[in-house]
Amino acid sequence: MILETGGIKSRRTKIILTSILIMLLSACAAPSYREKSGSSSGYSETQLGENIFRISYVGMTSETEERTADFAWLRGAELTLKNGYQYFRILDDNTQLKTKTRIQPSTYSIYGSYLFQYGGVVDSSTTPTTSITILMSNEQHEDQVVYSADFLVREIRSKYEMNSIEN
Repeated sequence: MILETGGIKSRRTKIILTSILIMLLSACAAPSYREKSGSSSGYSETQLGENIFRISYVGMTSETEERTADFAWLRGAELTLKNGYQYFRILDDNTQLKTKTRIQPSTYSIYGSYLFQYGGVVDSSTTPTTSITILMSNEQHEDQVVYSADFLVREIRSKYEMNSIEN
C-alpha cells in the first residue's frame, strides 16, 4: 500500500512538473508584443498631433528586424482603430540594429619584473528597433499610400498567432 501511494504522488509530481515545463516553453515561444517598461522590449508611443503618433518598438536580441517592424505597424494600426480612424499612412519609417558592447577592463598583476594581463571580456548584443510616425484618417487618397488598420491588425496577429486584441 505504501508503494502505491508513493506511485500516485510520483505521477502527480510528474504531471505538475510536465505542466510547468510546457507553460515555460510556451511562454518563451510567445511573441513579445507588449508595452515597453524600463529597459525591456516592447512598444511605446508619443502623440505628436491630434491624429499623428510616433510608435517605437524595441525587440529582444533574438527577434528579427522584420518582426520589430511588424509589431510597430501593429501598434500603429491598433492606435488608429482606438482613436476612431480607419486608415493610416507612414510619414517616417526607421528600422535599425542597435549594438550594445560591454567591455570589462583587463586585470594586471606583477610577479617580480613581469607584468601579466588577464581578461578584457567583451559582451555584445544586437537589438532590432523600429520607429514609425503615422498620420491617421478616415479617407483614402488616391495619390497617397494608406493602410487599412483593421486589415493590418488581422494579418499581423494571424502571422504571429496572436489571438487577443490589446489596445
